[in-house]
Amino acid sequence: MPFSFRRLSKSHVIALSFVLISALTALGLGARRWGANPREAKPVVANTPQVKNKVKPLGKGYLQRKGIWPQLRPLLDAHGDRWEKPGQERLILMGTMESPARAGKIPVQLILEFPDKARLEKQIDGKQQVTIFDGKRKFKLGEALSPEEADELESLVLDSADHFLAGHMQGFALRHLGTRFRLDDGSAANYKGPYYDIYQMTDQLPQENEEFLPQNKRFYVNSDTQLLERISYQLTRNGRPVDVLVQYAGWQKERGQQIHRTITRTENGKSTLEFTINAIRLNPRADDGIFTKPISQ
Repeated sequence: MPFSFRRLSKSHVIALSFVLISALTALGLGARRWGANPREAKPVVANTPQVKNKVKPLGKGYLQRKGIWPQLRPLLDAHGDRWEKPGQERLILMGTMESPARAGKIPVQLILEFPDKARLEKQIDGKQQVTIFDGKRKFKLGEALSPEEADELESLVLDSADHFLAGHMQGFALRHLGTRFRLDDGSAANYKGPYYDIYQMTDQLPQENEEFLPQNKRFYVNSDTQLLERISYQLTRNGRPVDVLVQYAGWQKERGQQIHRTITRTENGKSTLEFTINAIRLNPRADDGIFTKPISQ
């Protein structure tokens, strides 16, 4: 008797349909993982209106392992434990910075404090310029903050592994796009480059008046080291799309913590920021007001 769907029960038809869809989905994911170039797979620009009070507090100010997806816990372990317990929340990075807006390298000191605080001190022509992100607002001491300086702060504090994990715990929308993606087009038989586990998160960028602007970002975690190495997203500037790529490299251990030695940012393939780190200090959190905006400003 010839096979016919008319002779199957409704439950059998549903089961067979589910198996067929699952198989096709698996084939599609496999083709994308091994044949696609993640550099060309850009996140969609978020045009969602600003949302007030959407971000929930980060508990006691530290990451809680039980609140992290199991597949993300190796990433947490690889970077160290300073985001989980007191003692090394403040990271002080000293080095040089280079960008198209300034000729040559300038001395800088970047002070980061978990979660989401940054103070960038630059020495330019014998004078100090200070830009700050206090966890909610970006500003510059004594002057107006330029768009380029705002982008610098975002890449130095919000495009980072600790912000990624903190955002995950705070309930930001997160998707796991797959594991062991490669950076070529998938055609090389002897590919020796890195492989990446890719996550897409809808970041919530703090704005004025306690509002947040959604921004889709892709986080590239090295599949072998579990260290965050690349962050990509697309923003709109003057009505035109801008493809942003931030890269963290030169990871080395410092007092049991993995710390990067370089941070670079490119826009549409052109370098806009190069930060080279020469010295590192890890300190406890301090209530010294260095991330506070002066009342008179």
